[in-house]
Amino acid sequence: VFDQNEDFNYNEEQDSLGSSLMEVMLSESRQMLRREQNCSWNSSNHTQLIYDFSQQDSPQFRLICTSPDNLDGQQRKNLQQLKLPGFTIPTTAELRKRHTLDRYLSQALCIPLNEGQDGRESL
Repeated sequence: VFDQNEDFNYNEEQDSLGSSLMEVMLSESRQMLRREQNCSWNSSNHTQLIYDFSQQDSPQFRLICTSPDNLDGQQRKNLQQLKLPGFTIPTTAELRKRHTLDRYLSQALCIPLNEGQDGRESL
């Protein structure tokens, strides 16, 4: 994603773009290295980048938070300042919707969403 994302490679406006994305990546690593993975994912926030390759020539960064209401204030500020297409901090209400789950899984697993008879996209 870093190699092919033009918003990242040609960034001239955001001084902390690389360090903010790297902070999320390091946080992911620390979380996965913790011995105790049995925890409440709703009471503490886990932030993870998703690399969306649905457009092969223009991959994008996405963000998922298990508990966005518990996102650290400084980290929230840093992430909100990132000006990348489609990069938003999901709300708790959005995370409760099936469509959000399908969209994230689609992006993370590179599986296209299918449009149903009702016009909704799902896996």
